[in-house]
Amino acid sequence: MDTSDEQNGHRNLESRVARLEADVAAIKIDVGVIKANGATKADLVALRFELSAQIVEAQTELSAQISQGQARLSAQVVQVHADLSAQVVQGQADLSAQVVQGQADLSAQVVQVHADLSAQVVQGQADLSAQVERQRSDLVKAVTDGRLATVLWFTGVVVFAQFLPAIAQFVKEVF
Repeated sequence: MDTSDEQNGHRNLESRVARLEADVAAIKIDVGVIKANGATKADLVALRFELSAQIVEAQTELSAQISQGQARLSAQVVQVHADLSAQVVQGQADLSAQVVQGQADLSAQVVQVHADLSAQVVQGQADLSAQVERQRSDLVKAVTDGRLATVLWFTGVVVFAQFLPAIAQFVKEVF
């Protein structure tokens, strides 16, 4: 039994060694992959230096672009300000011209209204004077006609009074 145990132990040891050799080979492969894909301290230092250089370059480019943008924006603001100022001045000039024209138009309208009203007042006075003159003429005619009628009536009464005794005599004789 000792031989069979020894053989079993030997086989067992061989299988264990074979497994260990396979594990060591797998570990070597894993270490090789890690080394191939992994970064070393030198790689990290180089990467940090490269990133720092790129950051500085990006900052420089951004600063230049910002400066150019500020310059363009400042120029545009100055141009917009100049344009707006010119428009304001033109608007004021146009408005002043419109106000002056409006005043002239209004003055002309006031003069025309005054002339129209004056003409209407003169016409009204003429019409009123004509009416007063017609009424005065009608009144004078009526007074004259009344006087004439009164004179004629009075004359008729006087004539009738002179003939009244003769008429009375005639009436007595006839009746």
